[in-house]
Amino acid sequence: ATGGDQLVNAFYDASSESFGLYFFSKSAEEITIFVHDLTGKIHLKETRSVGGNAFNYFKLQNAGSLSTGIYFISIKTADNKFVKKILKF
Repeated sequence: ATGGDQLVNAFYDASSESFGLYFFSKSAEEITIFVHDLTGKIHLKETRSVGGNAFNYFKLQNAGSLSTGIYFISIKTADNKFVKKILKF
């Protein structure tokens, strides 16, 4: 990954009880996505492949089982970490 990677948007979709996120990646690689709460506890963890020079959309299921509150979605690439705050309602 290079400096062009970016976590563009992350949101909670109440209709499907999932988290959605858009991630732009300069290079094709594997990333790890974490959903954690304010205490740092990890609630969801997934590894996904991203396409290079592309916007990638991911839908994280099982968000409906989480309590209402503030969460953070983190994406870890080979050499970067991106974090967005998200509200689950």
